[in-house]
Amino acid sequence: MAWDSGLEGNDYDYFSPSTNPDFYQVRDVFRKWTLNEAGDYSGSPYNRGEPFDFSKIFQGESCVCRRRRFWPALTTDSQGRSLGYFLQVSYDNGLNWWQYLDAFNTLRDECGVWLSSERLGMELWDALLRGGLRFRITASVISDQRLRAAVADGPVNSVAPVCDCVLNLPRRFKFCKVTDQSIFAGVTDPMLGEPLEADDTQALYEYVRNAAQISPQTIETAEIKTTFLSFDYQLGDRITTSGGGRDLLSVRNDNRSLCRISEVRMDFVNQCTNLKTIRSRKI
Repeated sequence: MAWDSGLEGNDYDYFSPSTNPDFYQVRDVFRKWTLNEAGDYSGSPYNRGEPFDFSKIFQGESCVCRRRRFWPALTTDSQGRSLGYFLQVSYDNGLNWWQYLDAFNTLRDECGVWLSSERLGMELWDALLRGGLRFRITASVISDQRLRAAVADGPVNSVAPVCDCVLNLPRRFKFCKVTDQSIFAGVTDPMLGEPLEADDTQALYEYVRNAAQISPQTIETAEIKTTFLSFDYQLGDRITTSGGGRDLLSVRNDNRSLCRISEVRMDFVNQCTNLKTIRSRKI
């Protein structure tokens, strides 16, 4: 319930737009039902208690306490079409449930529905007065978790700094699953089709792996300054490390790339040699 209980009343006609010229003042009373997922209705004058806990639906994953919205259900009919927003009503405190067949709208900025029929049904009105009215909906909600895949395209076991390349691919890969909390979970009914579940984890990994393979071969560049002038360095010379030498460039532990000299510059003023190196993946 997402309305000020102080606005409630027993006048049936007062809560209908066709019989109350000031209906806008009480438009949400008895009509707006939300999950309170952001805690907007926890305090006065609503006093709805703690925000809705998504942990069971999201299988224990942590989530941010914020507004979300309903999307069409993953459960389908016999033709493979989504059930959309399957709203049910109970007139006896949840003991029995029926599909709600009157008009309603889903809210765009929070998880909730607004009963949009011209006049509330008499059975619904009676349940309101008795305090036994309940609603539940089968729909889908987007969690805060995202599919992730990581591929290493550089040296393995190297002490060289790692450069992360982040690919953000919104809506391209999906993970959709019917929670075991759904009223349709595990139900075998000829009137229902296969749920619109998806798991693109492997497809995402293959995409990232391919992106790494076709990325530029250069992994990193470095500049080296010797303490003396040397005329022996040539462009393209490969840099290696002997067994007893210091592995300053991590080339000894690197089995997936090669390090070569790309630039040699003699500094006669300071009596040193400046080298520029490029580490590239092996082809």
